[in-house]
Amino acid sequence: PNIDGTPPTGSTITAAGGATSISLSGGTITPGQTFTFGVDVTGTTAGVKNDSVASASTNGGTGNTANASVTVVAPPTITQSFGIASIPLNGSTSLSFTVTNPNAPVGLSGVGFTETLPAGLVISTPNGQSGTFGGGTLTDTQATNVITLSGASLAASGTFTFSVNVTGTAAGTQNATSGN
Repeated sequence: PNIDGTPPTGSTITAAGGATSISLSGGTITPGQTFTFGVDVTGTTAGVKNDSVASASTNGGTGNTANASVTVVAPPTITQSFGIASIPLNGSTSLSFTVTNPNAPVGLSGVGFTETLPAGLVISTPNGQSGTFGGGTLTDTQATNVITLSGASLAASGTFTFSVNVTGTAAGTQNATSGN
């Protein structure tokens, strides 16, 4: 773990990587002295995380309790679907994308993805682009196989949907896969 700051002389900070507790023991603080230290933490699940700690000493008893909160933000989710299940060779259909922010309290910025269409599919001419994409930049050049979204924003719990037409250039099942 990364520990910042200088604790009191003679004290020991215990903060093992992957652990869920932090402790400071030993050491002496003179009257009126203060010190600050910090430990890097990692959020493992999304949501608001509340932390509380109480100070104590051998000869001074229990002190006040300090509280802090942090919101761990989950990545956006993305789903996609073709307009119809099958098309003829050189036929076209839409490929729709829905991007959702699963975080109720926090908006997201810098949202994006890159979709490389499988061999046998290309972006149609014309590309038939429609919908909204969070003010980002959508690159979907006709007769290529890459769709890229960058710099989009999503309000808290927000969603946007857009589509692009694709053309089948080879027979067989074509599976498209995107990631957030």
